[in-house]
Amino acid sequence: MKLSHRIALITLVALIVVVGVWYVALWHPAQKNVATLRAQQAVAAANVMTLQAQVDNLRAEQKQLPRDRALLAKFEASIPTDPGLDQLIKVINNAVNEAGMSLTSIGTPAPSGWGVTGPAAVPTGPGPQSIAISIGVQGSDVGMLRLVTDLDSEPRLLVVNSLNLDSAPSASGSSNAASSATPNAYSVSATAFFVSVASNNPVFPGTP
Repeated sequence: MKLSHRIALITLVALIVVVGVWYVALWHPAQKNVATLRAQQAVAAANVMTLQAQVDNLRAEQKQLPRDRALLAKFEASIPTDPGLDQLIKVINNAVNEAGMSLTSIGTPAPSGWGVTGPAAVPTGPGPQSIAISIGVQGSDVGMLRLVTDLDSEPRLLVVNSLNLDSAPSASGSSNAASSATPNAYSVSATAFFVSVASNNPVFPGTP
């Protein structure tokens, strides 16, 4: 073999070796690193989109925060921190008068844990407590409808549970004219709410 051919063959082999070393040592790791970086970039882009969505939600909630605070304040004002039976009776009496009805009876049992001494004096715990109220009224159907509407729309949370017609004027016989002037008698069951405060146990109204 001529010397020039031998030199060319050696040069070609050396070139192949150099290219192989370059591919194994530099190109292949670099390509692998690029693929890893692209995968990390895709994950980062997805995280950015998620965070942007969270930011948008927080901004929307921030705009709604004043409205939510106003609703919370209104709700807290509708549930006092004591039974407040004196004010509750005034509210019911005013609603009855505004509806053109006559109040015949009202019953409110003492809320649990109030107005007693000793260990039992601690209120029943945090959270809303309820007071069952029974109301007897006389009047017309229209007046009764207005009374229920007024009670449901009171600033203090007061829920009308049931309404019963106890008696209605009879329309038979010769006493028709006299009985038609007799108002209907209704009984109303309602529930009022208050929040017990563990550090405060005032005497129940009317308790000696």
